Amino acid sequence: MRFILLPALILLLPFTGRGQQTFTEHLKEQKAGQGKVVIVQNAEIESLVNGTGRTVTTGKKGSEEHRASHVSGPAKHKSYEAGIGGTRQRYKAQGYRIQIFTGGNSRTDKLEAQKMERKCQSAFPELSVYTHFVSPRWICRVGDFRTLEEAHKYARLIRAAGISYEVRPVKCTVLLAR
Repeated sequence: MRFILLPALILLLPFTGRGQQTFTEHLKEQKAGQGKVVIVQNAEIESLVNGTGRTVTTGKKGSEEHRASHVSGPAKHKSYEAGIGGTRQRYKAQGYRIQIFTGGNSRTDKLEAQKMERKCQSAFPELSVYTHFVSPRWICRVGDFRTLEEAHKYARLIRAAGISYEVRPVKCTVLLAR
C-alpha cells in the first residue's frame, strides 16, 4: 500500500495549486517565524523574472533607449528625436562634441555643470546638451557633429557668446540624423 500511495502523491503534486505559483509570489509568501519580503518592480520586469512572457504596454511613449534597441539597420543603436514634423531617426557614430565644462566630483561641480547646460540651451536651442558624470568628474558637452570642422565652427560661436571659458571639441560617440 505504501508503494502505491507515494507515486499517487507525486503525480497529484503539480495539481495542488502550489505549482501555479510564480517565483515572486513564492518569495512574497509569508511563513511563520520568517521575515517578510516586499518586491517593488515594474510589471515588465515581473513578467521577465517569472518567465510568463507577457509584455505590458502603457499609454506612455516609452523611453528612447527602449525604442532604439528594437530598431534594426546598419547601425547597432538608433534613437528617435521629436522634431517639428514628427520624429527624425538618429544613429550612433563617431564624431565630435564640444566640451564646455569639466569639474570635479562634488555636488557643487554637478550644479555648475547643470548651470552650463541651461546657459547653453538658452543660447543655442538647436544643440543637444549632455551633462554626465564620467568618473571622477562632471562634464558638460554640446552638439552632435560629424566632422571636426563643424565642431570648430560652433566652438567659435559658443566662445563668442561667452558661455564658458572652456570650449574645446572632443572626439566621442554622437547621435547623427539620417
